[in-house]
Amino acid sequence: MALTPDEILNHEFTKKGSKAYIATDVDAFLDQINGDYEALIAERDELKHQNELAQVKIEELESKRDPVSYTHLTLPTN
Repeated sequence: MALTPDEILNHEFTKKGSKAYIATDVDAFLDQINGDYEALIAERDELKHQNELAQVKIEELESKRDPVSYTHLTLPTN
């Protein structure tokens, strides 16, 4: 992601002539964007963490699977 929440919040808009933006409207909008952006970053970080935990569990299960498969193949049959 190219922008941080603080960069969005602290961005300064150039005002020009009589068509300048109303500062309170811009500030309110940036506050909303900043909150949404922070929530998305937190959600992304949580999903990354969940993914890491799942990957560890997969590796754990795969390490148990291999010996079991090998044992199954080498058991004598009657």
